[in-house]
Amino acid sequence: MELWIPVAISIIMGALCAILAVSRERSPLAWFFLGAFLGWVGLLLIFILPSLNKEAVSKSEPVPIEPIVEEKKEPESSFEKTDNWFYLDQKKDICGPLSVQMMKERWNSGDLSENSWVWNEMIVEWKKISQIEELWKWLQQTITACEV
Repeated sequence: MELWIPVAISIIMGALCAILAVSRERSPLAWFFLGAFLGWVGLLLIFILPSLNKEAVSKSEPVPIEPIVEEKKEPESSFEKTDNWFYLDQKKDICGPLSVQMMKERWNSGDLSENSWVWNEMIVEWKKISQIEELWKWLQQTITACEV
């Protein structure tokens, strides 16, 4: 009469092994029978053995990763990001701070020329506009755009 207890334990152990086998991508039917016949040993084996999915990934060839290409935006000029420009007028008085737009207006009105001395926090010392290549080119383009 008490034969059903070992059979029930074998079925429970087989079911536990089969459930774990599914999560480790192994054959649930084979592990059901292993768990039913081996009991705790079968359960211990399914815990110890690694997942087949991990083995497949580690043995496979490495997949080349394509670099992410971002759209290249035209970089803003460093002088365009910086306000607080100062310049020396013809009397050698310091004028400013000026925004980039105000510098453009002064250039267009003739208050600034390539020989005007300018400074902002990105420049260590006062320089002529013609010595700051980026600013010089930008102001020259502004003239060309205005003349057209």
